[in-house]
Amino acid sequence: KCPVEGNGTVSFSLDCDHEVADQTKSSVSDYTAIPSSGDFAITVKDASSSVFWSGKVSEWDAATQVPAGEYSVEASYGAIDVEGFDKPFFYGSETFTVEGGQAASVSVNVSLGNTVILVDCTESFNNYYNDYTFELVRDGSSIATFVKGEDKAAFIDGYKVTLKGTVTGSNGKQQSFTKDYT
Repeated sequence: KCPVEGNGTVSFSLDCDHEVADQTKSSVSDYTAIPSSGDFAITVKDASSSVFWSGKVSEWDAATQVPAGEYSVEASYGAIDVEGFDKPFFYGSETFTVEGGQAASVSVNVSLGNTVILVDCTESFNNYYNDYTFELVRDGSSIATFVKGEDKAAFIDGYKVTLKGTVTGSNGKQQSFTKDYT
């Protein structure tokens, strides 16, 4: 189907999936504040992948004249390589068609694109160890440090990480360990 020639307009909305998948069924809001849809960045590209427009969703003017044709839009918040506490990365994309003289409405489904890590110790563990520290490390750089009682979660690119831990028992003896995850 060929689009009608001329210009059209487009409005964008975001449908944010806040669910954390795989190991646990919970919501991202259990671990950090959810960004508002206006805080998401969008990049609109034409059929040849040339950028037509880029900026925050809140800056897009729905009255902008867009030449008829095939387009894609990518929406994101945060970045996969920015890791740590309160650093969620959301991403989604959608393709759409603009027809001359028509108004298009495009909804982009965005979902969590990074991994959530939370250190949650049992009451028995906390009673046995007077103190502990767990650290997420990659390539020699610290991503996040969890001290005893920390209730925040870290958001990381989940491809590879090392967990380092130091625990102090009720007898005062310290033990350390390292575990790699890929």
